[in-house]
Amino acid sequence: RFYKAIRWASVPVSILALLMTGCDASDTSTVSATEAAIEDDVFIEDETESASAYLQKEFTPADESAATAEGIQRIATANNNFAIKMYHQLTKEDTLDNLVFSPYSISSAMALGYVGAKGDTYDEIQQVFDYSAIDQMLPNAAALYNQLNRPNVDYMLSSTNGLWVQQGLDPNPTYLDSINRYLQAEVNPVDFMYDPESARTTINRAIAKQTHDLIPQIIPINGVDEATRSVLTNTLYFKGAWYHEFYDGSTESMPFETFQMTGSATSAPMVDMMHQYNGFQYVEDKQA
Repeated sequence: RFYKAIRWASVPVSILALLMTGCDASDTSTVSATEAAIEDDVFIEDETESASAYLQKEFTPADESAATAEGIQRIATANNNFAIKMYHQLTKEDTLDNLVFSPYSISSAMALGYVGAKGDTYDEIQQVFDYSAIDQMLPNAAALYNQLNRPNVDYMLSSTNGLWVQQGLDPNPTYLDSINRYLQAEVNPVDFMYDPESARTTINRAIAKQTHDLIPQIIPINGVDEATRSVLTNTLYFKGAWYHEFYDGSTESMPFETFQMTGSATSAPMVDMMHQYNGFQYVEDKQA
């Protein structure tokens, strides 16, 4: 069983989040006092973890010692290829409205299964996610994990992998070492066999904590049962501040028109629109 969690906002567009690699000049796992002094009010006041606490938290990097620039780019390209394939699958439904999903969350969590897979299962996962061989993938996945999760003064971003296994089972030590060393995955024993509801509650509470209570329940009632032996989870939490902030007093209700409504009698729904006056670059062509 696989569950993923992503903090998301309801927006009047379809969003496809592609993964891009970039250069990170910092190799340290600590944050300077200057960075830690970021004003808390950059983020909303009711965050359970303030920006200052976020920047000062202990960060344990994954082992990227064998990573290469080419390998990291290979990981990003594979994720983007999967993202496009997944997007086409999800948009086959004619009734589709807004779409928000995280390709990185899915491929990151499935990497836990890939590392432990053999035979046809290994081949199928590799084909769908375009993974390279495990020994090549792991250090580069670790580098990407570090790049995404290292505390940054401009935003809060964290991706957490979890493996939940039936208590009493002994996963292969080599497997556990690999997913912890390279993917920073937490392995947690729960009792699916004799108390599946308690196991479900435990997993949901962990996901709620990782997403600052924005996703209080990821596994529904009867989502696991006595036959369940393991669950893979991934949470992706992001919170950033506007570079140019919008102010509440400038928000007003206006009609939101889609392309489908152009020239038709369909009445556009009223939506709260944010406003500000500033200089922004934009592109204009025959289509937009």
